[in-house]
Amino acid sequence: MRKITIDELKEKYEELFSVKYKRVAWGYVPKLINGSKHILVAERCKKDDPERYGELVIPGGTLEEGEDYIDAAIREVGEETGLNVRTALLEPKSLVNPIGYGFPTVLREREKIISITDSNGNVFLYYLDSGKSYVGRMFLLEPVVGSSIRESGESDARRPKWMPKDEVKKRRSDFTPACQILLELVEEFETQEEPEGILIEDSLDKLYRELGVNP
Repeated sequence: MRKITIDELKEKYEELFSVKYKRVAWGYVPKLINGSKHILVAERCKKDDPERYGELVIPGGTLEEGEDYIDAAIREVGEETGLNVRTALLEPKSLVNPIGYGFPTVLREREKIISITDSNGNVFLYYLDSGKSYVGRMFLLEPVVGSSIRESGESDARRPKWMPKDEVKKRRSDFTPACQILLELVEEFETQEEPEGILIEDSLDKLYRELGVNP
């Protein structure tokens, strides 16, 4: 894996270090249907985000005041899909770093987005087209027995559905750039493959200090 220092990263992407990162959370919800793995997805329909309108998403959104990441993920899934969910792990951890050790800080450079993932389970996202920036965590959730999806009409997502995982992989480009990154992270979580990106060599303390965040 190639390597980069934070000072080199600042020279290459100065804009990453001059924005405010909004805190967000996502819920990754798989389900077996007729023996086939399906993933809970929806369509983006936020009116003030026309670039992403109609693209597919993993349910998620902004943390409310005083809310932690896991509670926000559960709430957002409910608001966007109508599905009641709970954590699928005894000790909920971000899917970015479920094991809790040895996970490097990785820079991913994609056509429309830049991301940084770290060993605390955080995902930093910066959109190259809009300048929007987020820091969040993604959790493995499961449906509560008897709960079903339904259209909300009052959220930033519409048309929730269970999509076969094979179709999710084929249609990855139909997802928002942020959710394409999240799907990469899910793939790494499930296969334990090495991340596809550039290793950031410096400490997390320095990274957080330079980014101006305390995630």
